[in-house]
Amino acid sequence: MMPPAPAPVPSGAPPKPNLANRFVQRALLYNQQTDEQAQRLAAATAQPPGNMQDLSGKPDQLAKAWSFSPSANPAQDFWAMHDQVLQQNMAQVPPDAPPEVITAAHNAAETQALNAIYPYRAELSGIGTRPLEDQVAQAERIKRIVEGHLASQAADTNGSPQAAGPVPTMAAPPVAPPAQMAPPSPVAPSAPTGGPG
Repeated sequence: MMPPAPAPVPSGAPPKPNLANRFVQRALLYNQQTDEQAQRLAAATAQPPGNMQDLSGKPDQLAKAWSFSPSANPAQDFWAMHDQVLQQNMAQVPPDAPPEVITAAHNAAETQALNAIYPYRAELSGIGTRPLEDQVAQAERIKRIVEGHLASQAADTNGSPQAAGPVPTMAAPPVAPPAQMAPPSPVAPSAPTGGPG
């Protein structure tokens, strides 16, 4: 006698797993745990990190962070560093490189110069953590808030424009760059060093 044929499975539905098989049971549990972990990670990445602070209600701090630069002449130093890094990057690009490689060299030069000259702008704009369109929109929004705040300070008004959109955040408020210290003077060869003598 022949065993009964299994019922045909509709073409669009996946076959039912054989729960009597321990390997299948473990695979189902693993998939379920992976899905739950992915949901937790997705929920966690939608939240700002714990050390972030909201600067949307503090346009003066936002203006300080946006304008902060350890350089005495930020505009000139930005373009000088950009050109130097771009020259180094382009020296490594082969002559028959596709346009994407050349664009990447330009982007890397701009990002490196931005991080060195305006260290808080990349963080406030979300460079590296947001899609490009969101980065540009956030940077333009912050620029409007900062320019409006600076204009309102010049006119001695209390209001500042607030635009709708994501809240600008950053890890820490800007601080003044450390004072340049003179290099330590070398120890004279005849001076005792504290070692065994």
